[in-house]
Parts: sequence; structure tokens; C-alpha cells
Amino acid sequence: MNICFISREYPPEQSFGGIGTHVYNLSHGMAENGHDVDVICLTERNERTYTDHGVRVHRTRPIDIRSRLPEYRFSRLGSALNRWGYSLAFWKKLEELARQRTIDLLDTGELFSDAFFNGVTERFPQIVRLYTPLFWLADNGFHGIEWNAETEILAELETFCSLRSQKITSPSANLARIVANRWGVPLHDIDIVPNPVDTTLFSPAADGIGRGGDGPVVLFVGRLDKRKGVESLLRAIPSVAGRIEKARFRIIGSLNPYDHSYDAEFASLMLDLQRSGLDDRVERVDRADHFSMPAHYQAADLCVVPSLYDNSPNTAIEAMSCGKPVVGTRVGGIPEYVPDGVCGSLVAPGNPFELANAVIALLQDDALRATMGRNARERALRLYDRRVVARRTERLYHQVLERFGKGERVETLRMLLSTGAGTTTLRDPAPIPPIRAASQGIEANPLVSVIMVNYNCGAFLDLIFPSLFGQRYENFEVIVVDNGSTDGSVDRIRNEYSSARVIELGVNTGFSHANNVGIREAKGELILTVNFDVALENDFIGELVSAIQTDERVGWAAGYVLKLATYGLTGEIDCSGHYMTRSRYAHGFDLSKPFRRADYFSPAYVFGASACAALYRRAMLEDIAVDGEVFDEDFFAYFEDVDLDWRAQQRGWKCRYTPLALGYHMRGGTGLIKRPEVAALELSNRFLMMIKNDTGSLLLRDLLHVFKRTIRDVLENLEKNPRAVPIAVARVARYAPKMWKKRRIIRGRAVASSGHLRTFIR
Repeated sequence: MNICFISREYPPEQSFGGIGTHVYNLSHGMAENGHDVDVICLTERNERTYTDHGVRVHRTRPIDIRSRLPEYRFSRLGSALNRWGYSLAFWKKLEELARQRTIDLLDTGELFSDAFFNGVTERFPQIVRLYTPLFWLADNGFHGIEWNAETEILAELETFCSLRSQKITSPSANLARIVANRWGVPLHDIDIVPNPVDTTLFSPAADGIGRGGDGPVVLFVGRLDKRKGVESLLRAIPSVAGRIEKARFRIIGSLNPYDHSYDAEFASLMLDLQRSGLDDRVERVDRADHFSMPAHYQAADLCVVPSLYDNSPNTAIEAMSCGKPVVGTRVGGIPEYVPDGVCGSLVAPGNPFELANAVIALLQDDALRATMGRNARERALRLYDRRVVARRTERLYHQVLERFGKGERVETLRMLLSTGAGTTTLRDPAPIPPIRAASQGIEANPLVSVIMVNYNCGAFLDLIFPSLFGQRYENFEVIVVDNGSTDGSVDRIRNEYSSARVIELGVNTGFSHANNVGIREAKGELILTVNFDVALENDFIGELVSAIQTDERVGWAAGYVLKLATYGLTGEIDCSGHYMTRSRYAHGFDLSKPFRRADYFSPAYVFGASACAALYRRAMLEDIAVDGEVFDEDFFAYFEDVDLDWRAQQRGWKCRYTPLALGYHMRGGTGLIKRPEVAALELSNRFLMMIKNDTGSLLLRDLLHVFKRTIRDVLENLEKNPRAVPIAVARVARYAPKMWKKRRIIRGRAVASSGHLRTFIR
């Protein structure tokens, strides 16, 4: 196979940083496995081509786009233009190579979209390797990167180029989850491929060679910045030195030349060690050649990786390959590489006390340290050797070629496939930390009316009804409103689940109207709307009742609902309440901050709840109804529950999220077929909702986000369902006057300020 890697970094000219090390090891692993390998990379010197142990390296100079546009001022977009200059240089070199030899596929990274022009032209099959996307760096302020116009542009380009590829890989499941949540890619469509290491170079020392000095050595390798957690190590040194006689610490790395915000803090920490008389225990090595690094690992007793975040630390892999245990943190991808208690110890990030205790425990136990070292070496040989990783990647290359031949790319595979055949078995639900005893202490036992809208959902009867009638909370009624089903589901419900009351409307009147009919017929003071493609754990209703009773102003409640596929749980959150974004889309988790599953293990007040499984207080529904409609029947379907959320927030009601109400959703299982008229509902209803509910100040603040998402939606529909766009425009024009009349009613009764709503729209 003829493989071309495109990467701005390739050592030694760009050093052995994370990206450069990965490209170096994987390209050499592919060459060692018999493949034809080219690497196109940057140079600031003279362009040249040479062979590096079987890998053809083509160094090209970036094209200076800014100097070619002298009549314009791009002072605020200089970085973006530079990145395009890099991509253009790569493309020119790629075209030159393609005239000389066959190129089967490209292997590139997502960071800064090095293969941007191939993403546009789609000339070559392409696999994208995740390193650390720009949005994640900006969200966390890593390396001094902040959100601005340049960052917005570059982050969008990374998304565009990655989704135009045939395959995305990630070095850790943690990073895959982060990207899947942000980009809307099914988690199972991102393949986990660990970082490779040269286990021949990074190997244990021969007996009696490598260790030297009078005392044990603790090694840190990495950039000296806040993210790498060197601060925790420096603060832990006095405790370790006080317990382990003659313990020494070797720190290999330099401060970030592009971000000086940490320089003073590091200097202060080093000064504290000097004042404590411990500076002679700490050896600083500013830089070390990659090929000399094995000697440093071999001379150490253990390696410390105290990162505040790391998706796949090369330091840990190299130390393990050299047979050294690792003391790391329980963040990012570190636990995936360093099994706690097997190849080392894991501690909480930013906790010098815990870090010191873990280091002390290993330094005091020679036998345990030796056992962990052997385990680490064996794991590196089995999973991370670059020839092993290359063989694993080769299998993905064949999938890339197959998808390319079919005209497929990641963005066409983003929707989770689901089917109505058979019964789905639930398995392995995500662990929920206990907050209180489940379904106990309910002061009242109010009647709950369960409203279910049916439209040919017969395939899901065995999913929802057993879980519904298995609830521990027993005081509920079930009302099924049928929208003209023709699949025999109504007869099955009447025969097999006769306690459910069925109301037949005869035709498809839409999700909103059918729910309103059910609410009018309901007897309960609490209304639970449930989709047919949902399954509920047996405490779901009871926990939502408890949540809604915590405060008389809690008008509705949401549970912890996980995504469900035909093969079982996907491990992803479907919704934990509604979180409104500045683009005016509601998501099932908060996109304004980095995703951490633990953030959703505690009760919270949220913007709203997905009507797929939400509990409403009847008093609230009556309070926010407009012209007698709880769900806006002009919406028919889509955004009707988000519109309800927004109206309720304006009236001062609160939505409570509880993680103890656990459910599962096969999203899309009962959805309408995406005819143009139906696809147009998604496009138009967002705008109708904004006309009804938005405020001028909030909309002005978020106009760019709204505009960008609108362009994206329109382009996607023009490609997949072009007739939907004019239908959507016509719908907005038709219903806008009605929405404006409703807006005057809603705004006239609003009690919440724009400042209150601003806290939820983020």
C-alpha cells in the first residue's frame, strides 16, 4: 500500500513533540511492515527530499499568503492565513508526488487542518487522526489559546476536514467521547488506536546498566506548563524527600515559548525548593535528544505524569516500554494507558499530597515496583509497539479505501442507525454515584398521567411497555394517543397492554397536537410524556416525582437518559435535560464546557427537558399555554419541547435534572421519515421558536452563532434534501405573523429577565 502522511511536524527539525513523535513512529511502523511510505512536512530551511530508514520525507516551505495580499489588512486573521499557507504548500507537494507515483490514501491529523485542500476536493481517501482539537484547547485555555475570530475559523476548518474524511481515529476513548459529543459523530464510528512507541529503542536496561547515583530517581518528562501538572510534582517534592532518603528528581522539559503565563509561577516554585534546601535534589534538563531519552528512563526508578489533562501521554508509553512504573493522574486518556495497580498508580489531578504518597509507596516497595515495571513492558510490547499499531491501522486503511469507493465519508455516517426489528436487551448502564436512597421519602403519591404518541411504533411495544409497567411507582395511568397508525400496533396495545387507554385520532396530527389531546384527557396532576423508543429503569417515574417535589417552583423534571442502539448501550448520553446553545439548538448535555461524565452525576437546574421522557406539573402547563395549546401545534413536530422550555423559563418556572431517573433512548426510532416536508420542520421551527421567545439583546449577542449554524443546516439540506430549504422558507414566512402574535402574549406575561435567560443560553 502507498501511504502518504501529511503533518507539519516531523522530527528532528520540528523536534519530537506529540504530533511529530506519533507521525515518526507510525510511518516507520508502516514502512517496517512492508508499505511504501511518504511524509510531507514543513521546513523553514531549504526544501529537500530524503529517505529516513525506509520513509521518504519531503520537506516543503509554507506559502506566505499574507504577503500576496498586500492591499488588505489581515492583522486579526494572520494565524488562520498562515495555516492555509501550510495546507496549500502540502497540497502542491502532494500533487507533485501524485504525478510521480500512486498514492492510495492520506494519513493526517485534525489539528489546524493540514489536509484542508484534500477535504475540499476529496481527491484522495483520507484518515484523520485526532491529536487535540483546537476547540478543546480553546475551551480549556491550554497553551494560551482563547476563543477569537481566528480560533473560530480554524476550529470550523478542523471539523469540516475531519468530517470529510472516511475514518477518524483517536488515541484514547476519552478524547473520542469529547469529539463525538462536540461534532455529533457516533462514538462507535471513531476508532481507538493507541499511540505507537519504538519498543526496540525504548527498552529496559541490561542488568547492572542504566541505574546510577546514591538514591532513587523520580523522572518527569514534558512541557513545563500548568496542563502538564509539573506544579503538583514540585509541591510534592518536600514530602517525598522527607520520607525517602537521598531521593532525587530529574525534570526534563522546557517552558512553553508561545505562552509565558506560567513562567513566573514555575520560577516561584523552584525558588521555594531552593529556600527549603532541596534544590540540590532537583536536576533540570532543558532539552534531551529523542534517541538519548531511553537512558533517562532506564536511570529512573519511576516516571511521574501529573497532568491536569492528557489524551495520550507519550511519556507514559515510553516509560512503560522501558519497564518503569508510572504514577499518573486519573484524567483524559491516562487511565487507559496506565491501569491503576498494574503498571503504576493513579492519583487525583492537582493533588500534591496524594501524588507524594503514591511516589513514596512505590519507592519503598522494590518488589512492587519491579512487578509493575514488568507489567508495563509487557503491555507496551503487546499494545503499543509501533509495528503492532501499524498492523491495527492497516486494517482501518482498508476500510477507508472501501468507504471512499462507495463515496462515503464520516459526515454521511453521523446519524446513528436504528431499526425497529426485535427487542433490544439493555446492558451495562453507566454507573451512577448514589445521592440518596432511591424512590424513598416521597411525601405524597400524586397520580401521574403517562402520555404516549403512537405513529406506527409497533416494533417498540416490547421495549417501552415492560419497563413502564415494571415501575416501582404504581400510581399512574397510561394514555396512548394514536396518530393514524397502520401497522397493527393499536390492536396489539389493546390486546397485550389492556390497562393503557387508547385514543385514536385517525390521521397524523403531529406530535404537538396528539400530546395536547392526551394532556386534556389526563386525570393526573403530573404529566409524563414518553416516546415509544424509550426504556425506563424501574425507579424512573418515582425519581422524577421526587425531583419535581423538591420546590413548588419546579415545574418540570428531566432524567439521565443514555443512547441506545440495537446492539445495546453506546455509552453516550442522549440527554440529561436540555442545554440551550447560542446557536439556538438544545442539546442533551452542556456544550459550553468540556465534557466530563461526572458533571452529570449530581442534580441540577437546567434549561429544560426532552419530551421523549419528561415529567411536567399540570399547573405549569396550564400557566404557560398559549391559546389553550401546551405544545405549539403550528410546530407539528421538532422544537416543540424546546419552545415549551423557553416559555416556562420566562414565566419563572424551574426545571430539575436528576441522575437517579435512568432511562435509555433509541433516538430516531419513532421519528418521521425525512421527506422534504418533514426535514423542513427542523429548519423552520428553530426560527419560529426564536420569533416567539428570543430577546433582542440575547439575539444580538449570539447572532454569529445563529448565522453559522443556519448556513451549516442549509448546506447540509441542499446536499441531502434540497427541496426542504424552500419549503422551510415558505413555512417561516407563513407562520411568522402568528408567532409574533404569540410572542406578544408570552413577553407580556414574562417575569424572568434577559439576564436570567442568559445564564441558560450558553
